[in-house]
Amino acid sequence: MERVAAGRDEGLGPSVIERNVEAVREMFRTVEAAVTFDEGRAASGEVPGTDARTRGESALRLREHGAFDETVRWLQRAFAEVRFDEEDVVAAGDRVVLSCVMRGVHCGSLAGVPPTGRPIAVRQIHVFRLAAGRVVEHRLVEDDLSLLLQIGALPW
Repeated sequence: MERVAAGRDEGLGPSVIERNVEAVREMFRTVEAAVTFDEGRAASGEVPGTDARTRGESALRLREHGAFDETVRWLQRAFAEVRFDEEDVVAAGDRVVLSCVMRGVHCGSLAGVPPTGRPIAVRQIHVFRLAAGRVVEHRLVEDDLSLLLQIGALPW
């Protein structure tokens, strides 16, 4: 389900809101490619189009003042075959909110748990603020408890 709060600018093509939504989607595609080392996109961990620092609710990594690129490198160390399955996007003004499920395979040490090869699926909600087509702020809430259960870090 997608909700975009405004349509096109009068005769000028896509609205700023639509361009912001597309910029966020492109960022997710770039992150997926970086984590899977797709040669057609940035494999360095740098995400073009973002100047963001990530803040979020995550027990698994220090996120309060981390650069978004650091999050990409963390994903590269812990997971393979990462993808973000978009569930909903809502946009208004300079904000884009996207809910998704991050899927992948646990292939690196995480929370003291060696690689298990288990598939993971973690619900996330991302809130982005954009300026001039670039992500300048990113907030994240994710289901770390579910992830820890999936990799066997906690008894069930």
